[in-house]
Amino acid sequence: MGRFPAAVLLLVALPSLARAQGGLGSVDRRVDPARQVVVIVNEAVPDSVAVGLHYCRRRSIPEANLCRVRTTDREVLSWPEFREQVQKPVTRFLEKFPDALFLVPCWGIPSRISEENAENDDPKDEPESTVRTFVTNRDYACLDAELALLPRPARAIEGWIESDLYGRNERITAAHRLFLVSRLDGLTAGIARGLVDKAIHAETFGPAGEAYLDTRGLDKASPYGYTDEEMRLTLQVFAAYGWAIHHEDTEEEQDVSSLKNCLFYWGWYAGDWNGRQPFTFRTGAVAAHLHSCAACSIRTETRFWVGPLLSHGVTCTTGTVYEPLTAGFPRMHLIYDRLFQGYTWGEATAMGNQMLSWMAVFVGDPLYAPFAKGLRETQAANRDLATAGPRKAEMLLDSGDLDGAAAILRDIRALPAAFEEAADPAFLLRELAARRLQPASGTVDSVRTACAEGRAAALNADTKAATAAFERALKLSPLNFDANLSLGLFLLDADRAAQALPFFDKCARVDPADPALQVPWGIALGASGKFKEAIPILENAVAGGDPGGLGALGDCYLRAGDRPRAIATLKDAVARFPKDRKAWASLARAHRDSGDDAAAHAVLMEAVQIYPESVLDIAAYRTLWKDANVAAERAKLKKEREDIIWVLKDFDLPDFAPPTQGVWLEINRQADAARAEAGALVLGSIQEQALKVPGLPRLQCGNLSPSPIVLYLKGPCSRVVRFPAFAGQKGASREVGIWPGEYDVVLVVQKGGEKTTIVGTTTFHLHKEYGMTVSPGLGLEFPQR
Repeated sequence: MGRFPAAVLLLVALPSLARAQGGLGSVDRRVDPARQVVVIVNEAVPDSVAVGLHYCRRRSIPEANLCRVRTTDREVLSWPEFREQVQKPVTRFLEKFPDALFLVPCWGIPSRISEENAENDDPKDEPESTVRTFVTNRDYACLDAELALLPRPARAIEGWIESDLYGRNERITAAHRLFLVSRLDGLTAGIARGLVDKAIHAETFGPAGEAYLDTRGLDKASPYGYTDEEMRLTLQVFAAYGWAIHHEDTEEEQDVSSLKNCLFYWGWYAGDWNGRQPFTFRTGAVAAHLHSCAACSIRTETRFWVGPLLSHGVTCTTGTVYEPLTAGFPRMHLIYDRLFQGYTWGEATAMGNQMLSWMAVFVGDPLYAPFAKGLRETQAANRDLATAGPRKAEMLLDSGDLDGAAAILRDIRALPAAFEEAADPAFLLRELAARRLQPASGTVDSVRTACAEGRAAALNADTKAATAAFERALKLSPLNFDANLSLGLFLLDADRAAQALPFFDKCARVDPADPALQVPWGIALGASGKFKEAIPILENAVAGGDPGGLGALGDCYLRAGDRPRAIATLKDAVARFPKDRKAWASLARAHRDSGDDAAAHAVLMEAVQIYPESVLDIAAYRTLWKDANVAAERAKLKKEREDIIWVLKDFDLPDFAPPTQGVWLEINRQADAARAEAGALVLGSIQEQALKVPGLPRLQCGNLSPSPIVLYLKGPCSRVVRFPAFAGQKGASREVGIWPGEYDVVLVVQKGGEKTTIVGTTTFHLHKEYGMTVSPGLGLEFPQR
C-alpha cells in the first residue's frame, strides 16, 4: 500500500461522523427489483447463468432483467475485450431500464481490466509523488468500477475520480448517475450462489455475533499512522449504535480464525488469509481486510483476502484488484455506519468509497439491508416462530389436531429462509402428510428417535440394526416418509429393487415430489421392469438439478429400445460420475445391443477400474469381468481375453473367497477398535511389484519380530491375519488374497503387557502383489522368497 505525502493525505479528509450518523434502523429499504436491478451473467459459463437465475428467484427479479454477455471465463480481460464484450452489450441492455440503480455481476464475469497504455505511466513532466507513480495515467481498473460509471461516459480511463457520493448520508437514486455495483462471486459458483441466501437469512432473522477491529497501534505521525487512526473511527461507529466491539491494537498479526462468533471484522495488514484452523463467519457477516491486493484474485480460498473471506462464510466484503493507495480502499467505518442506519450494502459501499474508476470491488448482495427500518420487530417474531413453532406443531400432531399443526408449519415454511439455529420442520411436514393418510400410534418424538437410531446404525454399516429401527418407526407411524425411504434404499442398495418399490410407493403417497425420493423411486421402477413409468420421474429429477439419476435414465431408455438416446445419456452419466459402476455397465450393454462389442469391451475395462467399496459390491464387480470376457470373445480380442481369463481364475481360488457380510462387519469393528487406540504410529509405505500374469492383488505378509502380531485389513474384502512371535521357524510369511480397493491397514504388536498399534491406508491395485513383513524393529520389508 503506497505511502502518502501530506498533500495526498488531504484527499482522505474524513466526512463528519456526527453529521453522517442516524439512528439504528432509521432508514427504510426502498427497492423496486423489477425496475431498479439488472443482473449480469456470462452466458459462456453455464454456472454464471445459474447463479444469476438463482438471484433473480430469491429477490423476485424478473428473468427479463438478466443481461447476458459472452466473454472470457478468466478473472481478467483487456480494455478492448471489456468495451466490446461487456460495456457495449450492457449499455444497450440498460436502455430498457431507465430506472436501473443496482448492477449485479455474477460468478464468471471478470473482475479486473488489465493495463492498456503502460508506456505513459509515471509521467516525468509532473513533480515526483506517490500519486504520479501509482495513479496518474494508470488505466488498469476494477471492471465493476467501470460499470458503475456507465451513466457518465465522457471521461478518461486513466487515474481515479473523486466520488461525489463519498461520505454522504442520503438515499441514492438514478438521478445521481452512478450505478451501485456489487457482485456475486467467490472460489466457486456455489459460494457465489449462497451470498443471497445468507443475506436473506440475516434479513429474516437478524444478524447476530461479535465485532472485531484489528489495528496496529501506530502513532498518527508515522507513515501509516493516519490509516490506523482512521480505522479506529470504527470504534465510535459501533459505540454509537450500542454494539460492543473487540479491539486488538498492536503490531501483532491477529489470526482471524481465532475470532469467536464473528459477525463483523475490519483489520489490516497481512498479505494473505492467515487463518490457521477451521473457521466460519456468522451468517450475515460483513468483513474486510485492508491490503493492496485484497482482491487480486477472488477465486481462491487461501491467497489474498476477499476470496478466503467468502470461502469462510462472509456475506459481504470488499477489496482492491490492483494497488489502490490507501485513499482507494473503501472506508469500512463509513460502510458499517450506513448499514446500521438501514441502507443497503450497495448504497453503503457507494458512500464509503472515495475513488471511482479505480480498484475497489464489492462482493455480496447489493440489496442486503439487515438493519433497515422496521425489520427488528419482524426479525424477533420470525426467530420465535422458527424456534418455538416446531415444538408447538409437534404437540398438536400428538394430540391429533392436524389442522392446527398444519397452520403453524405453513407459517414456518412461508418464511423467506430456514433458521439455521432451529430444527428443520421438514420431518414434521412429512409426518403431518403421513398422518393425514393413516393414523399413527406413536408420538412424533418416538418415531423421530427410531429413525435417528436407524440412521446411526446405517452409518456403522449395521444394516440389521438399522432395518429393525426403521421397522419399529413404521409400527408407530406406518406411512412415515423417512423410515419407508430408508428401508427402500437398503433394499435397492442390495439389488432388491422389486422389494424396495413398495416402500418408495408409500413415500410417493406422502410426497411424490420430494427430491430425495425421485431418483431411487425411478431406479426401483426401472429395475422392476416399469421403465416407462420410471422415465418421466427420472427426467424430472435430472431437469430439477439432480444428475444422480442419469445412469438409471439411460438404462430405462435402453430398455425402452431408444439406444441412441440411451448411449448419449449414459455417456453423460459416466462423465459426471466416473465411479458409477452401474452406469458403465448399462453403457456397455447399450453398445453390445447396438452390435459394437469392441466398444462394450472398452467400456467394461473402464468399469473394472472402479474398485469395490464393500463386500456387497464384489458380486457386481465379478459380473463386470465376466461380461468383459464375453465382449472380448465376441469382438475377437484374443490378447485382451487371455488377460481377463487370468483374473477370472482368481475368482474361484479359496484364498480370494470374500467373507460373509457378518464376518466382514465384525472384522471392520475390530479394526476400528484397534485403530482408535491412543498413540498409534503411522504405517510406512507397503512395497509393491507387478504380478507375472494379470490377476487380483496379493499381499505377502509375515512377522520377523519377537512379538505376536495381528494384522487387520479393513476394506471391500476385509481380512484378519494373526502371526505368532518369530522364533526362527519356517512359514513366517504367507500370501493373503484380496480384492482391489482401498483398505485401512492396522497392525497390533503385543509385547508383554504393552501394545503398539501401527495404522495407515493403502489402495491395493489389480495385477500387483504387495509385501509387508514386520522386521524386529517394526519396519516393513518385502518378504524374502
